[in-house]
Amino acid sequence: MLYCIATSWLFRLKLVSPCRLICCLEQTERLSHDTAISDVTDIAIYDGKRNHSLSTNNICFIESMGRYQCVHITLYGKCRFNLDSILTEESMANFEHKLESKRFLRIHRSYIVNLAQVAQVVREPGRTLVKLFDVDSHYVARRKVVSLIECLRKSPIR
Repeated sequence: MLYCIATSWLFRLKLVSPCRLICCLEQTERLSHDTAISDVTDIAIYDGKRNHSLSTNNICFIESMGRYQCVHITLYGKCRFNLDSILTEESMANFEHKLESKRFLRIHRSYIVNLAQVAQVVREPGRTLVKLFDVDSHYVARRKVVSLIECLRKSPIR
C-alpha cells in the first residue's frame, strides 16, 4: 500500500492501493488529452429556440431520429450545461462536416460517436456493438466496423 496526501481543508495521509492509483493516473492522462487546447473546438447547435455553444469534448454521440437529431451530452457536459441532450433539425451530414474526423465517426446511418467516449467494441455473431461510457450499446454498420477499429487504434485520444 502507498500513502498519498489528500488536499482539502486538512492535510491527511490516506491509504491508497497501487492499482487504484495507477488507474486514476491513467484516467487523468486520458482526460488531459481530451481537454488539450489544440483539440477543443466549439460548435453552435440551434434547438429551435436558442443557440447552444458546445465544446466537442462535451458531445458523447449524436442520434438520428427521423427529421431530428439528438445530441447526447457527456456526464461532465450534463453537469456544466444542465442539459441531457439537445434536439435539433440539423442534418447528420451537417454534423459530419462540422465535427473533426479524428475524434468523431459515423458508425451507422443513425449514429455519430465521439471516439473518446468508446469504452469497448463487442463483436457478436452477425453484429457488432459499440459501448460508450455511461450509455447503452449501439449497433455498428457492417461496412463501418473496419474503419471504427482502425480509428480507435490510431486515435491520439487513447
